[in-house]
Amino acid sequence: MTDPTSPCVGVEEGIACVATATITEPAPLCPRHQMQVAAAIVPALLASALEKPRVAERPEVRDAATVRVVLTAQATDLDLSGGHDDRVYFIRNGDRVKIGYTANLRNRLSSFGLRVDAVTLLLTGGKRLERALHRYFAQYRIPDTEWFHYVPEIDSYITSRLERLAQVQSVTSAVASDTVRITASRDALLAALHAHIGDRQAALLSDVLRALRSKGAPPHWTVKTLRRACEAHEIPIRMKVRVGDRVSIGVHRDDIPAAQMKEGP
Repeated sequence: MTDPTSPCVGVEEGIACVATATITEPAPLCPRHQMQVAAAIVPALLASALEKPRVAERPEVRDAATVRVVLTAQATDLDLSGGHDDRVYFIRNGDRVKIGYTANLRNRLSSFGLRVDAVTLLLTGGKRLERALHRYFAQYRIPDTEWFHYVPEIDSYITSRLERLAQVQSVTSAVASDTVRITASRDALLAALHAHIGDRQAALLSDVLRALRSKGAPPHWTVKTLRRACEAHEIPIRMKVRVGDRVSIGVHRDDIPAAQMKEGP
């Protein structure tokens, strides 16, 4: 809004400006004094804005469903193969972290021009998990972006997910080692199969598995565990054998050489 008759209210060294103001709000100023005011005020405003993280205008949204999705999210290892299932990533750049999702982490890192060590966390999930995380950390979000201020709460969340992943990997490694140890003996496996076959012509792997579990085999064993053990020891598996009125994957007496058969205990 201008008034060609308004004088500038600027003052320099005690002398009032005599130029005509070209703006009247918030105060009548000529172009020269407009620039002086801007030069004096704008740098200070920018410095103040950079000192404190900007808080998103939207309120924090932590409903029960959002909290459940966020706190049950499972961390996973990095996959830079170039194509994978949807993954939610936390990519850090200085004091900011981007929370997004992708099915090609390698390309996403390349588009940001960042190295792999910028990825602080990778979660199993896609758009639904990403949205839940955006709601959960809404108060730290940089407006109109997928970037968030890297605050202690986000750091703690990342740490908790990584610690849980390490625990799961430790248990998985122990289970795998235990399975390999117990099924490593061909003679022991043959003896278990023959003992279950007894006087019959065949045995279903599911029945053998139940028998082994009743004698202390780990509860995490599956039919696939037994099948892989048999295949590793070159013990033939049939996809369809009949035991009574049931037909399923199992072993047949005719496929096990007589010399390797042992009498049951």
